Amino acid sequence: MSASSYTGSRPRARAGPANFRNMNLEAASLGIGWGSALVLTATLGWQVWIQWRNRSTEGVSRGLFAGQILASIGFVAYSVLVDNVVFVVTNSLILGVAVLGQCVVSRNRRLEAAHRVG
Repeated sequence: MSASSYTGSRPRARAGPANFRNMNLEAASLGIGWGSALVLTATLGWQVWIQWRNRSTEGVSRGLFAGQILASIGFVAYSVLVDNVVFVVTNSLILGVAVLGQCVVSRNRRLEAAHRVG
């Protein structure tokens, strides 16, 4: 990734009084982006943890995590192409949570099947 990827897809502004407002706007934009990434990743991770802890697949469709995995792969690729590090990291984390969620759901379904048989 280029140096501009650390500030989003916009080139870094030159320092000076005339650009102070733009620099604050850029910092605020990055703060919003990273904060949103944290909230989204934590929310999805919390849900997967609850499913793991409860050993239940109640309310989880069979295609939920498979669809999320496919969509996340596409979003990671898109984020790299538009050179936006916030989206690359966020979508990569979401992809990881989706893979973990798929593993948890598979484990829970095996446990539920074994419980019904035994």
